[in-house]
Amino acid sequence: MKLRRPTDHKIRQVAEGIAFYLQDKSPPTPSRIESIYTRVQQFAKYVGIPSLIIAAMMPAYNLASGLVDYSNRTYVQKVQTAYAFELLNKGEIDRANFILTEIPSTEKFDVATFYAKAKVLLKRAIKQGREQDHAQDIASVLVDLYENRPFLFPKVGTGDEIIDLRLDLVEVDIQRGNYIQADNMLRSLNIKGVSNGLYSGRVGIKTAEILTLQVRTVEARKVLYSIKSVIDKQGTSSDMADLYFLLGKTYQFDHDNDKAVGFYEKAQKLYEAAGDFGSIVKIYNNVAMTFTDKLDFEKARFYYELEATLARQQNDNLSLGRALVNIALLDRRQNNIAGSIEHGLEAKAAFAEQGNKLGMAASLQNLANTYVAAADYEKGTFYGKEAILQFRELGDLRGVARSAGVLAKSHEGSGNYEEAYYNVVVALLLNKKIGFEKTSDGQIDATAQFTQRERLAARLGVANAAEIGFRAQKDVTHLTDLTGVASGKVPLPQN
Repeated sequence: MKLRRPTDHKIRQVAEGIAFYLQDKSPPTPSRIESIYTRVQQFAKYVGIPSLIIAAMMPAYNLASGLVDYSNRTYVQKVQTAYAFELLNKGEIDRANFILTEIPSTEKFDVATFYAKAKVLLKRAIKQGREQDHAQDIASVLVDLYENRPFLFPKVGTGDEIIDLRLDLVEVDIQRGNYIQADNMLRSLNIKGVSNGLYSGRVGIKTAEILTLQVRTVEARKVLYSIKSVIDKQGTSSDMADLYFLLGKTYQFDHDNDKAVGFYEKAQKLYEAAGDFGSIVKIYNNVAMTFTDKLDFEKARFYYELEATLARQQNDNLSLGRALVNIALLDRRQNNIAGSIEHGLEAKAAFAEQGNKLGMAASLQNLANTYVAAADYEKGTFYGKEAILQFRELGDLRGVARSAGVLAKSHEGSGNYEEAYYNVVVALLLNKKIGFEKTSDGQIDATAQFTQRERLAARLGVANAAEIGFRAQKDVTHLTDLTGVASGKVPLPQN
């Protein structure tokens, strides 16, 4: 059967379509090129143009597609290189090498696979405390690719998915004690305008988490209660559990343990329903702490051991290290020095494996305390100095203050009275700066440290003590100017 020739009207329609596409100044996406080719093919069929002429269009299509691929590969390489140089400037040579050698930047690069890998690594870093550097680097490169992507670059997740990545990056920073960096990322999210109510609530939860770890509990509760209705209406049960958990932590930091446990129980029910064992171990840790505050060491040890057992089952080095450092603290309070050293070194190893700086600092401080209690002042001084270096790097004034207090005891025990006086003055000044002296723990520390300061001043003489005190005051002023805020409840790191 012979096909009927199309009407002049139909031919004119196709021709006008071709003209419209050719006049359009939009970037030549592959879909537009394909559409032009299809219309030209239709037009040629209608008017009898040889197929050879149509075939002549294919090199142009292939050329355009090849240029897009080349441009995208070049963009990936540019982002990789820029991030690698950032790491190099921080002295992170191995991480920079990883970025340049292990992230594919050739034809093998697939954005969807890269996004999935970043999510898995971040969740593993958060839940298990493993390969946190690796996770941060992969996710940070992905976020950078999204932020400045060219017009024809493949889709790098939705806006909400990128916010999820950023919030996970914030959580990793919080776990590692990088509170200032975490806070800066949250501020950048607010500046970009997170319009989605649920994500505004989740940003609020992370903000409250940082405030709590900085012992700014009243501010943290204000944030949590302000977002509670949003989380209740739009959030998941896990979001609400996180909110209850943080409310419990704020009250615990204020030594209102009964109210804290009430919120922990609400959170635990929601976590259990969701099968979130990684969060349940945190509840075991914090409930154990409330029993420690009540001097009920047997119940405290019971919950810490529950935490350690569940952490091992989940391959969660973060929670394992936290449980062990707290068991070591209990050992020391119960005069089990050998047990305290054993658990302290095991905790230090667990934190070191995951690169958790706050956990490492807490472990070092605990070991310093333990060796001082055992009158091994050489090791006590060594670990005390290491702890101060870690806490200073984190900007954690509470940790610096308490480690300085340990050093003061160690130096006095070894007969180095000038360094003992310097460190006890630093501890007292810092505790006053951050308001720690107003807490029950702070009052206990302050009472002992005032007595130690007077004892040492009498030994050193007025003039010598005044000179050392002036040096301590100067150093504390410099340190507080650098950090700006106090942070983390140390030496019992929680997340």
